[in-house]
Amino acid sequence: MPLKRKKQNLQVMSIDLFISLAKEITIILAVYLMGELLAYFSGAQHFGGIIGLFILLALLHLHIIKVSDIHKVTTFFLEHMAFFFIPAGVSIMANYYLLDGVYLQVFILLTLSTLFVMSSTALCVDFLLKRRNVS
Repeated sequence: MPLKRKKQNLQVMSIDLFISLAKEITIILAVYLMGELLAYFSGAQHFGGIIGLFILLALLHLHIIKVSDIHKVTTFFLEHMAFFFIPAGVSIMANYYLLDGVYLQVFILLTLSTLFVMSSTALCVDFLLKRRNVS
């Protein structure tokens, strides 16, 4: 009898987890779709995904969406971020000839942009840590 109850509890947990993940994915995809639609209908030259990220940031800041509402899915995406860069890397390798003659410019651009991102991240973290200690 206890084995049967344990199996039923596991099934309920599986269904609850599935519903929770489906809800989180739906929230993420809905915000992404809002960004894409906004980009399409406004004629913006920016990617809808970027606009969607700003919409998500605003919704999180305004507490319309709580971090706990999207925690499991976003944690998965962050833990497997390198996997999402594989198609871009393969595309670059498959079309390397398009970079012919601009290798130096690409190298300089990548180096400067990496330094900029690293420094701006360090400054933001430093600012936020000082702000937290002051409060």
